[in-house]
Amino acid sequence: MPHPFFDGIAYPWKREDARAFHRALYTAVSNSGDIEEFFKAAGPGLSPLTQGIPPDRIWREALDKLVSGQRLADLCTLLLADADIAAIHDQVRAIQNARDPIEEVVLSGEQIFVNRQQLRDKLQLLASSETRRVLLVRGGAKSGKSWTAHMTAELARTMGEQCIYLFEGLIYTIDDVLDQLFTTLGDPKGVPDRLETEDAWFRKICPRLQALSAKNEQVSWLVIDDLGGLDSLIRKFVDQIVLSMANPSFAKWFRVVLIDYPDAQPGTAGRGVPTKWRDVWDEDRPDVMHVDTTALETFILRWAARKKKQIGQAEAQKLATEVIAAVDATVAATNPPPPRLQSIHDTLLKTLKRL
Repeated sequence: MPHPFFDGIAYPWKREDARAFHRALYTAVSNSGDIEEFFKAAGPGLSPLTQGIPPDRIWREALDKLVSGQRLADLCTLLLADADIAAIHDQVRAIQNARDPIEEVVLSGEQIFVNRQQLRDKLQLLASSETRRVLLVRGGAKSGKSWTAHMTAELARTMGEQCIYLFEGLIYTIDDVLDQLFTTLGDPKGVPDRLETEDAWFRKICPRLQALSAKNEQVSWLVIDDLGGLDSLIRKFVDQIVLSMANPSFAKWFRVVLIDYPDAQPGTAGRGVPTKWRDVWDEDRPDVMHVDTTALETFILRWAARKKKQIGQAEAQKLATEVIAAVDATVAATNPPPPRLQSIHDTLLKTLKRL
């Protein structure tokens, strides 16, 4: 599972525990020679630290380089072995034990997230793989495709990375998409002039997005929803982004989740994507029937553990069975029937509030 500190490519400065760890370091180890000694022991071969600057800035540089070199875990081991700085060992352990968002069942804002184990596995791959950086989310209506955005945003936030979520209503045209991207990346006027073919224009845009991300040292998760109903020019631009993901220098800064990407047409060859796409993508197909009593039982047990409530497997199974029975009754008695996933969500929330 991706570790928010040890598996990223940049130190997650947006996290409060990341900033607290930094403060603990420059408070407990303020001598530049001692900092250099820890740094060299944890990351042999990394480029040397800048000298003659305050300890907080030296440690900031050290943390950035150690994470980039995948050596922060080694630093934590060295810090815990030093009895002279035992006062910061709790902060060090907090970094080691930082939670894995992939396994969370209750997201920020108490948003519940049931099942979708396949999605969790594929998002883990996006977070840690050097090659698979694009996920297509396909499936029928009301199957939970858009719910993907909640888990993706949680994963990005926990990793100290940025999530850009675009959907029909927020965007209508390609200009809306580009305004959102360049504004979020810090250069609202950076969109190149449209003086050529659409394909040539898009090929010019992608390197600019790469340059902005590299300048900011910011990884972005780009989530675009409702692709089946958006303007065809938006999808054409999205296709160019995925094509660019075959370039490691571009893919370093982006993770792409495309929700409701048009499916392959019956009777046609291939998997319904442009022939020039390389092997940088995967797909997830949520199925409403996967959210069954077994899935709810697992959710309730994980929820109880997080909330420190004493609920055994037998009780969790009973509660899950009651939720599904109530949903089945509601669906059977209502015309037209409500979306099944929404009914499960609402009924489960009412059940949890009683516990």
